[in-house]
Amino acid sequence: MHWWRCATSEGHAGRGSCANTAAACPPWREWGPVLAIQLIRRTGKPSRFPSASAFANYVGVAPIELASGGRSRHRLSRYGDRQLNAAIHYVALTQARMTGSPGRAYYDRKIAEGKTRNEAMRCLKRRLADHLWRIMITDERRAPGTPRTVRPAA
Repeated sequence: MHWWRCATSEGHAGRGSCANTAAACPPWREWGPVLAIQLIRRTGKPSRFPSASAFANYVGVAPIELASGGRSRHRLSRYGDRQLNAAIHYVALTQARMTGSPGRAYYDRKIAEGKTRNEAMRCLKRRLADHLWRIMITDERRAPGTPRTVRPAA
């Protein structure tokens, strides 16, 4: 069973056939079971989002341009699913704090480009949402019965 179907099937993800499979959660150390189940339950079937941008907009991590008086800047949308936004924010914070993680490297790269800490965190959240959407779509399109390879959380 695909990991996104575990929480959307008739039982809770803590019970039933998904409870003992590693495929019940995305393959990131930062995603604990609570955040993974929150993501699965609030997102539903990932194919309902036509693109990663649509998913980012639904989650609330798509930037909105604000322009006033010749100055243009971006901020995160106040719309979207606030609980999913909070879940992605927790993962982004964890990745930004872990030295040696890909998220920390991306965050540092954005800081080196001249972005503020908040702007770099906004970029990291958007990148995580895009990556998450790709994982969910790939998993959904995978033929049923094909096992998913899960990397150990080093």
